[in-house]
Amino acid sequence: MIKDSVALLKAAQKLDEEALTAIFDEFAPAIYKYALRLCHDAITADNIVGDVFAQLLEQFAGGKRSTHKSAVLSIPDCLSPCCRPFP
Repeated sequence: MIKDSVALLKAAQKLDEEALTAIFDEFAPAIYKYALRLCHDAITADNIVGDVFAQLLEQFAGGKRSTHKSAVLSIPDCLSPCCRPFP
């Protein structure tokens, strides 16, 4: 298991399955809780988690550098209009 966060991110950028799984396992619960708090719907919150990680995978597959922070900051883009915290 990759423990160093820099090494983990570099491995994930190379689409290493173990690294991607570790990132998902680490951050999915917090992203889910945040999304659920905003939209009050478990299915929508689960979909948002999927959308956030799909965007992260697309960035990695496209060769874009990303950080854990950029993935979390993409959450508002994944929210449906009815769940967005800002008008």
